Amino acid sequence: MQYRQLARRTLGTLAITFAVTLPLTSSSYADEELPVLATANASDSKLGDSYIEVNEVKRSSEGGYTQVTWTLRARGGVDYDSSKQENELYYYLENGMSGVTALDKENQIRYHPLQDEKKVCMCAGTYRPVNFITTVGDEKSSPYWNSFLFPESTSEISLEFPGFEPTQKISLK
Repeated sequence: MQYRQLARRTLGTLAITFAVTLPLTSSSYADEELPVLATANASDSKLGDSYIEVNEVKRSSEGGYTQVTWTLRARGGVDYDSSKQENELYYYLENGMSGVTALDKENQIRYHPLQDEKKVCMCAGTYRPVNFITTVGDEKSSPYWNSFLFPESTSEISLEFPGFEPTQKISLK
């Protein structure tokens, strides 16, 4: 008899806990629009009206290491195959989004995404998780990221994505 009362109390407590906490869940970027720091429009006609939005450029507090988050928006009746973002200059064991580069126009230096000691790109698309979006369907979008290493003296960059025009200058502050 005591076990039944204990079980009922426990179930009642759990039900109340879930009823109170479910409405209090926090939102994330999945629930809202990401900020846009810069855009890059398609320069290749095969990409239709697709464009890229640079959402965040986050530099480590010690400087140098910088992570860039960006979103591809497929438009104009085309599906976008993200596997086309391969680096054509350097060898990456796992290509991922290795074709994205950053340009410091002031110092005329082009930066390529970081590699780990096994030459794997430190970017989206390597060791693809089950939910990784390789093909972005028309009127759909998908976020990606790249890692770079910039010297402290670099204060602005523009980003270049294969098949897209370069972005305007982006501050590294």
